[in-house]
Amino acid sequence: SLYLPGNEVGLGWRETLADFARTVSQYVDVLVLRVYRHDTLDGLAAHSTIPIVNALSDWSHPCQGLVDLLTVRELFGTEAGRTVAFVGDGNNVARSLAVGCGKLGMRFVLACPPGYGFDDRFKAQYRERVSPDVPTEVNDPAAAVREADVIYTDVWTSMGQEAEREERLRRVAP
Repeated sequence: SLYLPGNEVGLGWRETLADFARTVSQYVDVLVLRVYRHDTLDGLAAHSTIPIVNALSDWSHPCQGLVDLLTVRELFGTEAGRTVAFVGDGNNVARSLAVGCGKLGMRFVLACPPGYGFDDRFKAQYRERVSPDVPTEVNDPAAAVREADVIYTDVWTSMGQEAEREERLRRVAP
């Protein structure tokens, strides 16, 4: 196991993603990456000969979603037919959890203020890869959690949104 902090490796600025991917592919069997930009994962995957695991990016957090869905299974015995209400915004964790829920026959409800839901890019990918029916979005958190088996929230200011922190807290808090 090797730990390579991004600031020391210089991914994309000191070493090109292509060069790093080709080189590290000769030394390790898999790359597990926590990156700021999802484009970094895509760039490495395009040139790598080994599997790339997304441990966190600004677009998705699939490992977190998998662990959370495992918790649902441990608590209820099965995921099928359960409802997860996510209170917050359509961030990386919400996207990953929504995809996992859709693939496992679960209902996902996103409770968020207007303008903080899933974007068109995510909805298109969801329709293509998971289901033609995108997850439900509501603006009333009480309505979202009313029939939920699981209530979930996450930080309301994700990576790259630090300048919006106060506005996001003000909008999402109710």
